[in-house]
Formats: sequence, C-alpha cells, structure tokens
Amino acid sequence: MRLFLLAILFILLNSCHSGTTLLHLQSSGSISQENALKILEKQDGRGDLLPFCEELRYLKERKSFACKRNGRWGLLSARGYLLIKPECQNIAYYKTAKKSALQSLYLCEFTDKTTLYNSSGNSLRTANNSEYLYGRGFKKELILIKEGQLLGLMDKDGQQLLEPIYEEIDCTYFYTGRYSRDERACLLRKNGKVGIIRHTGQLVFDAICDEAMVGKMISNWSYKCIKGDKAFYYNRKLELVRVAPKDDDIAGNYKRRRMP
Repeated sequence: MRLFLLAILFILLNSCHSGTTLLHLQSSGSISQENALKILEKQDGRGDLLPFCEELRYLKERKSFACKRNGRWGLLSARGYLLIKPECQNIAYYKTAKKSALQSLYLCEFTDKTTLYNSSGNSLRTANNSEYLYGRGFKKELILIKEGQLLGLMDKDGQQLLEPIYEEIDCTYFYTGRYSRDERACLLRKNGKVGIIRHTGQLVFDAICDEAMVGKMISNWSYKCIKGDKAFYYNRKLELVRVAPKDDDIAGNYKRRRMP
C-alpha cells in the first residue's frame, strides 16, 4: 500500500512539472478542406480562404488552422481569417496546463530566425536563434525571452521590459501565493549581483545588490538590498525608508525570502 501511494505521488509531482510544452505542426495531422469547413461552421467561421491552402492542419488547442501554400506555412484564425501569411518554414505554439500569455502566441520559425506573433496576427518580435520561454511564477501577462545564454523579459504585447542581459530571472525565490497580499517578485542575477522585479514587470532595483529580500506588506518595509556593509530598506512605493548596518535586523512581522 505504501509503495502504491508513493507511486501515485511520483506521478502527480511529474505532472505538475510538465505544465508547458512547445508543439510543432508535426503533432497535428492533416485534415481535408471539407472537414475544416465543418469545424469552422461550428466555430461561426467562414471558409473563403480554405481553397487557398494546399494543406491544412487543425491546431485543436487553439481552434486555429495551419495553412500551407508553396511549401510555406501560415495561420488561419478560429473563424477562418488570415493571421499569418504563409511564409514560415514551421509554426509552433505553446500548450500550457494553466492560463498564461503563451496561450495567445505563435512562433513563425525559419532556419536563422524566429518571429513571435500574438493571436491577432501582430508580429511582436524577431530574433536570430532566439528562444521564447515561460517564466514560472510570473503573472500570466509576462514572458521570458532568451537570446544565447542571457534572459530578458517582455509583456504579452511584445513590449520589452528587460533587455536579455541577465544570467537568471527566476520567481521561485520570492513567489508566494499563500497570502493574497504577499508580494510576488522575481530574482534578477547578473555578474554576481542580484536584483528584484515585481510580477507586474516593474523593476524594484537592478542587479546591484549582494543580497536581496522581500518583506510582507504588513511590515514597515517591502524590499531590502544589501550592498557591502550597508542594508537599504524600501517601502512598497520604492521609497528609501532606512539605511542600516548589514547585520541590523529590523524584521518585525514579516516573512522574508533571501536571495543568495
């Protein structure tokens, strides 16, 4: 019985860590124009552009259609409108266990570049050999971008919030959902220094600290940055409220999370 329970726990833990998958067209089978038209009719769509496509693949998770013409792939919306012109060598999209900004994004892939599109067919970003990643713990509107080995951050509309110059951007240090009023913030690491960015995308301080902490909202400070032998305390409005020796602990009633 004990072994059985351990096996079930192992399965559950593994399922929790498989929340985001990048799917390519190869994961979807081809469908006929007749079947595509039936699907569009159920989705209150139109089939005017179906004859334009030499091959169709139904992306069930998105209720959209990949359309191939002259050896290149494009995308039709759930209602049959053209979102991406057929110029991609491949189209990829994310399947996520939870709602996130990734659910509205498509990747138009080429040999030497990737272009990111939203569900309205707007081009958000093009980069050479760039990967688009989901930032665990980020609010659903935020997306990690990776160029080479460096990370940056953008919002779901393609607006760059942080240039890809960081060695690490991770929310596992500070993200706490136990209390609705807890701060949700993320780690920035660069050149041996750390910083903090809120889950909303607002930069608290850049990677300039030797150590960084986040306090509870009910405490008299929200953020702490240690530089050298000094500790700098900031309130939620990012106003400096105290400078003290590094080892001075004004903890009070808060739940701190330390960035090593």
